[in-house]
Amino acid sequence: MKKFLLSSIIAMVVIAFSSATMAAKQQPQVLMSGSVIYGCYKENNGQLRIVSAANQCVQGEIAISWNMEGPPGPQGPQGPQGPKGDTGAAGPMGPQGPAGAVGFDCAVGQVLAQTASGWQCRSLEVFQNAIGTCGSEGCDLTCSFGWGNCDSDYTNGCEINLLSDNANCGACGNVCQSGWSCTNGVCSSVKNPDGNACTDPAQCQSGYCVQGICCNVACDNPCQSCGSGTCANLPVGIQDPLCAPYTCGYGGCATSCIVGMPAGMPGSCSSNATCIDSICVLN
Repeated sequence: MKKFLLSSIIAMVVIAFSSATMAAKQQPQVLMSGSVIYGCYKENNGQLRIVSAANQCVQGEIAISWNMEGPPGPQGPQGPQGPKGDTGAAGPMGPQGPAGAVGFDCAVGQVLAQTASGWQCRSLEVFQNAIGTCGSEGCDLTCSFGWGNCDSDYTNGCEINLLSDNANCGACGNVCQSGWSCTNGVCSSVKNPDGNACTDPAQCQSGYCVQGICCNVACDNPCQSCGSGTCANLPVGIQDPLCAPYTCGYGGCATSCIVGMPAGMPGSCSSNATCIDSICVLN
């Protein structure tokens, strides 16, 4: 019976609190004090009235009270981030900063370059496979693509072909292992066909590297050249250091002669050669 009575009171408290809240909005009557709600419950008819203090209950009423707000519960999970707000108005312009350092005033024909000792006005000069910025202490080189200054001597420019040099493949000092060749700056076990650039016979399928080109044969006779990968004779009359002081004839060194001059006379060829187009050609 008591449990039933207590449950009924609690239910009426909730109803009475809702009614009191609505009444408080409708009329300026103070029914609550601080954070506690007070009420008087009449047992004979089950009526509950909200009062402003516990001592306002009369005979035949039971004074009851409850807190308006319980202890805080645990913090709930963080909600999703809200949408980005509008961009605010620009703030006022700040004060002008201090003046910067005085810049360089390079002479005509000079460029401003950064060196190990700082920025300097330097002259621009052309070197082998390179452009250099030069000052009193020397020059700093910028090599053309595929070339390197591997001896650190600026006077001879960028002297190494990094695309084909087995001892400096792709970078100065990068040596390809034995039997491998440098192709387009990468050490590779694949050998180059005739006509491709080379610095070592091991890079060529033929095994011959002539004048920086993979050649079909050794092509090591005077007055021969391998410009396209195939050994060929130099044109007649071309000077070849291997023939000095003679010139190139038909596939070899030759001297000049006079066509039809009898043997033994000035301008004639030796007995083992024939004068053809004013060149002594070996028989």
